[in-house]
Amino acid sequence: MKASLIPFFVILSTLFSLGLATTCTGSTSVSENVFFGYWKGTKTAANQKAAITAINYFKTQLKNNPSRESFSYSSGNIVGYMWVGSMIQNSGFATSDAMTVIYDEVNNNGIPNSLYIEYVVAGDPTNGFGIVLDTGGTANYGNMQRAVRLWSEGKPFNTYQGSKIYKGKSLCYLAWGNRKTIT
Repeated sequence: MKASLIPFFVILSTLFSLGLATTCTGSTSVSENVFFGYWKGTKTAANQKAAITAINYFKTQLKNNPSRESFSYSSGNIVGYMWVGSMIQNSGFATSDAMTVIYDEVNNNGIPNSLYIEYVVAGDPTNGFGIVLDTGGTANYGNMQRAVRLWSEGKPFNTYQGSKIYKGKSLCYLAWGNRKTIT
């Protein structure tokens, strides 16, 4: 019996390692390069835990609100905003490789003053997304709101001290006729 389970686990682990863990039901899985930017600062265990809570909150909101494009979070000194364009499936984005980028960065490295991920198609906000988290509390609302405004215009936030690109991260695109209604 044990020997028969080994091939199953090998196949399952292979699928996850290839980035096929994203569930795109009723949508198409597409790979994009995700930009990660950050502002340097002291990392604390408390901020790390609070930022993970914020990311998990965003994941839950994505699953529960299939037609929303913008989301906000504020608790203690962690403030966050998220923009998900109308062509991106919310439930698929919640489990996407793209969402895993910000989760893994915070979980493995902590959170400095601020960090964000984004994918921007110049001038086309329907296909882009962004998530920004900040440890400065409500004092930095303006900068966080500016990020969402730029993403909603199809423009990059482009404010960082350090950055890197995560190549080939999957997310779920909706067909044009199934896109979120713009309100």
